[in-house]
Amino acid sequence: MAQPVGPWRIVLLVGVIGALIGGGLHLSRTPGPPPLGDPPAG
Repeated sequence: MAQPVGPWRIVLLVGVIGALIGGGLHLSRTPGPPPLGDPPAG
């Protein structure tokens, strides 16, 4: 289990962050409360 951090972890992290940002932007365009209580980044 003690293996060096591979590039796949960075790709996975970027993918998760991208999905969260994309989901937040999509939700911010729909009528309703802002996601996670954060104001839209405009």
